[in-house]
Amino acid sequence: MDDDKILDILNKYIKNPKMQYAILIDGDWGSGKTYFIKNKFVNGNKNIIYIPLNGMKNREEIDKKIYYKILESNMPDNVKESKGIRLASKTGSAIFSITNELIKKVFSIDISGIRNIDSSGIIGLFKNISDYVIVFDDLERCDMSINEILGYINDYVEHRNVKCIIVANEQEINKINYDENYELKVLSCLNDDIDYGDNQESSAYFNTNNKDNKKIDIPKIKNRILNMYEGNKKYKAIKEKLIGITIKYTPNIVKVYDQLIIEYENQNEELYKFLKENKDNCIDILKLNNCNNIRTLIFIIDRFDGLYREINSNKIDKKDVIIDLVFKNVIFSSIGIKKGINIREILSGVMCSNAVTLTKDSRQNQNNYYTAFNFVDDYILDGNIDKDKMLESIKYYLNINYEKLEKDDPYNKIKIYWELDDDEIRMNLLGILDNLKKNKYNYQLFPKIIYSISCIENLKFETKTIKEIIDEMGKYIEENKIEYIDFHVFARDEKVLQIYNKNISIIKEKMKTSKQSENEKNIKEIFKSNNWGIELLEYVKKHGNEYLDRRQFLNEFCISEIVGKIAESNSKNIYYFKYCIDSIYNFSNLKEYYSADLKSLEELIEGIDNIDKEGIGITKKEAMEYLSQILKEIKKILE
Repeated sequence: MDDDKILDILNKYIKNPKMQYAILIDGDWGSGKTYFIKNKFVNGNKNIIYIPLNGMKNREEIDKKIYYKILESNMPDNVKESKGIRLASKTGSAIFSITNELIKKVFSIDISGIRNIDSSGIIGLFKNISDYVIVFDDLERCDMSINEILGYINDYVEHRNVKCIIVANEQEINKINYDENYELKVLSCLNDDIDYGDNQESSAYFNTNNKDNKKIDIPKIKNRILNMYEGNKKYKAIKEKLIGITIKYTPNIVKVYDQLIIEYENQNEELYKFLKENKDNCIDILKLNNCNNIRTLIFIIDRFDGLYREINSNKIDKKDVIIDLVFKNVIFSSIGIKKGINIREILSGVMCSNAVTLTKDSRQNQNNYYTAFNFVDDYILDGNIDKDKMLESIKYYLNINYEKLEKDDPYNKIKIYWELDDDEIRMNLLGILDNLKKNKYNYQLFPKIIYSISCIENLKFETKTIKEIIDEMGKYIEENKIEYIDFHVFARDEKVLQIYNKNISIIKEKMKTSKQSENEKNIKEIFKSNNWGIELLEYVKKHGNEYLDRRQFLNEFCISEIVGKIAESNSKNIYYFKYCIDSIYNFSNLKEYYSADLKSLEELIEGIDNIDKEGIGITKKEAMEYLSQILKEIKKILE
């Protein structure tokens, strides 16, 4: 429903005396419903009183707001501009500071003989409240209980014959009080004797003796809580009595987009042209992700503006291609933030990835995937563009532009295997194997080759040759010590996806072995140095994200070797080793990532505490005790 249609409904409601109910305008946060109401509906109309309920604690506060607004709407301009009125309007307590002289000026009425009357009573002496339309905004942010505030509004509608329009995010209203007694709600929804209507056999989730049985997941528990407790039942009951019409406000995102980019027409003509040409791409991605949030769209354009300027100020190959990818990256990442997704975690510490998605479901169409850059996500989150990181990330992307193969290359043919007969498939599989042996393919192409041959393997055809292809890829990974490959693909078929995951697990294991072997070699060289603490810190800073990806740090070290180095080293090396620990274990949800380190951590603490500290310097002794204390604090988190 567009704005004009909503305005038509509101105006008919106001004019029709038979409509003795309120209207609810429901819209998501950031949808622009408040802007619409204030600028297109209220818009200076003296008979419409706009009342934001955010933070309102009781009826008296709202009364003050309403009756001051009525008084203000009737004031001559010279009275409105008086110092006392300006001050009163800021404090929200104007009624009780208004003198008899002011009332005389505004309404030519003397109230000097009246005592013990509240704000509602004063205005009621000389104005009929039913002459006004009251708009109550931000219902879900009111500090009164939802049932109390609706009862208050109902009093205006039912007993004072006032037309009332409520503006709210109804989805958030239903979440009010959701967290009350939450622990008990969770426990009650783990009872396998209750039919929750989720089409699951409860015993299959809660019989922990059977290892094949699945455990209940968090989303299912949340759904059960919603089904069991049904949000605010009293709200629903009062709403049925109070609300006659509910209008779902959804902004015209296409019009909003045009309005937002118009400012660039004079500021930056090239940027304006790009945004205009790519409008459909942006709108399609927003619709794909069910995002109609104007604030998100404003954020997208603002963040892209900064990145566009920075990229254009540097000499970069294939700049147009990079800008297109960055724009799409900004859109998806901004939507991801709105959904509460950790967008940095999607990249897992790598510079860029060619096919990432906001969800973990691999059975999606190609439109759900985008190319993500680390410098883009960093800028979106903290507003800082690291120029070196940007150039390095773009260079990395351009270096893996690996699909420049001859048209008749066997990989290009096998991609459309369904058009080939059996002999052609065999010949092209053997051609891929031969090309791998000749190192003709960039290793970043391996995931796409694996996906294509997984589709063929799903047909139970030429499985022996396919295994040879996977083994040859693994051999290449080991020999060249490859540490990262982007394995993201989009797959619609669950069986093919399972085969693909089985095949890439073989490659990943080779990478893991190669990476750990190289890591162990580097660490051994570092521990030979007299400045091992300093060098280890530099190494950790460079490779910290790899440990995060492998979800272990201390577990990869020989703990007895570390204890020995600490025992023989000076305090400077010990402190730098502590800095290594600080740089790795430096976030809140450590247990989720580094629980595998607990045993090694306990061994390290025991080893440090058992070092004979007799005769050592006071600073070294203090350094060891401080290190032990830090490790024990981390241990508590991991337990």
